[in-house]
Amino acid sequence: MTYFKKADWVLEQLGVNGTVIVDARYALNDSEAGKRAYAEAHIPGAYYLNLSEDLSSPKRPNGEGGRHPLPEPRVLADLLGRIGIGNHTTVIAYDDQGGAMASRLRWLLQ
Repeated sequence: MTYFKKADWVLEQLGVNGTVIVDARYALNDSEAGKRAYAEAHIPGAYYLNLSEDLSSPKRPNGEGGRHPLPEPRVLADLLGRIGIGNHTTVIAYDDQGGAMASRLRWLLQ
């Protein structure tokens, strides 16, 4: 399985049944930057998933789990299902941090 694809391959996947595109842009020093970037421009048909709100659970008062604790599996599964991601979906995730944020989604999907 190849985890990195070229832009022309991604363009060929636009609108393909069974494919979901996720914009995972996020900046650790500005939690709203990814949302703004998505609002300004994104790959057509892409959904936005936020590291703090969608790909993590809320911070715990005691700090357990770190800055971005893992999301509850059922909550994450429900969210992913709502945007069309299932067991046999091809998921294309991208960010503007060299894959650092998109890889969180890839890891959670595994």
